[in-house]
Amino acid sequence: MRIAFVNQPFDVILPPLQNSIGYYTYGIGCPLARSSEVIVYGSRDTHAENASELCDPSLHLRLIPS
Repeated sequence: MRIAFVNQPFDVILPPLQNSIGYYTYGIGCPLARSSEVIVYGSRDTHAENASELCDPSLHLRLIPS
C-alpha cells in the first residue's frame, strides 16, 4: 500500500522542533512505513539543510521549496 502525508507549508515534521501536526505525521508515518510505502511531503523552508539525513530511513521525506 502507498500512503502519502501532505503537510501545510508552516508545519515542521522532524523532531525536535516539530509542531503538533508534524508530531502526528512523524509518529504515525514511522510505524506505517514498516508495512507500507510512506511518503511525507513538506516545506523545505521550515527544515534544516540536512533534514532528509535526520529522518527515519523507512519514511520517504520529500521537502519542496515554498
